[in-house]
Amino acid sequence: MNLQVRNADVSDSNRIKTFLRRKDLFIHRHLDWRTPMDWMGESPFLLLEKDREIQAVLICPAEVEGIFWIRLFAGIEISGIDEYFDLLFIEAGKWIMSHSKDAIVTSIAYLDWMRNLLLNHGFSVYQNVVQLQWMGTGIPKVNVGEIEIRPMKRGNLHRVTEIDRFCFEKIWRHSIEAFESAFEQTSYSTLLLKDKEIIAFQMSTSQRRRAHIARLAVLPQFQGRGFGTALVVDMLRRFNKPLINEITVNTQQDNQNSLRLYKRLGFVETNDSFPILIHHLN
Repeated sequence: MNLQVRNADVSDSNRIKTFLRRKDLFIHRHLDWRTPMDWMGESPFLLLEKDREIQAVLICPAEVEGIFWIRLFAGIEISGIDEYFDLLFIEAGKWIMSHSKDAIVTSIAYLDWMRNLLLNHGFSVYQNVVQLQWMGTGIPKVNVGEIEIRPMKRGNLHRVTEIDRFCFEKIWRHSIEAFESAFEQTSYSTLLLKDKEIIAFQMSTSQRRRAHIARLAVLPQFQGRGFGTALVVDMLRRFNKPLINEITVNTQQDNQNSLRLYKRLGFVETNDSFPILIHHLN
C-alpha cells in the first residue's frame, strides 16, 4: 500500500469531518471538553492517506507541557489498525521528542481494541479509573464553619486553574483553555470560599436524566476539613430531583481520599472502569 503520513492543516477540515462521520470507522475519542477539530493547528495532528484518501487520523497535542494525551485515533479497517497506528505514532513520536524533553504520551482506554493496540505499542497501565454512583440514601447535613458556596463565573477560571494545578499531578491537570470549554458545557459549577478566599471548586454536567461530577478540587492545605464534602452535598441538593435518576463521578482507583469522601456520602462503585495507559518518550 502506498501510505503516507502528513500534518493536517485547516484546508483538510471538511475532509476530516467527513471521514469522522464514516459508519465503518474504528474510533477512539478522549473524554474531554474539546472536539477533535478544536485541536486543528496544533501538533501532532496527523493524517494517514492512501492515494490522498484519509485512512486514519491521530491527534495528540499537549495541553499541559510534556503530557500528550491521545485526543483521537480513528481508522477504517480493524485489520490494518495496528499498522495505521504504528505509522502515525512513529511520526508523532519524532515531533514530540524534538519539541519536549521527558515527554509522556497517555490515553484513556475504555475500548478493548484500543487498550490492546496501546499495550502492543509499548504502553503500560498507569492507573485505573472507576465510576461511582450515588444511591440516593439521603443527603447529610454539613457543618464546616464559616464558608460560602457560590456560582462560578468566567472571571474565576484563572483561580480555578491555579487550584487545579496544586491539587492534581501533572498528568491530570487542565489548562485555562480546557476550563473555558468546560465552563461552557457544565450545568452547575460552584466555588467554595473561606474568609473570602476561593479555596475549592466543583464542576458538574447534566444530560437528560443523568448528572455527573466532572471536577472537584480543594487546595491541599484545606483538605480533610469537610470542604469537598460541602461542595458535593450542595451538588446533590441541586440534582436530587425526580427528573434526575442517576448521579455519578469518576475517580482514580488508588485515590483513597476521594473514594472515602464519595462512599461516605452514599456513592457506590459500579462495574464501569477503564485503564489509563502511558508511554515514556526520550
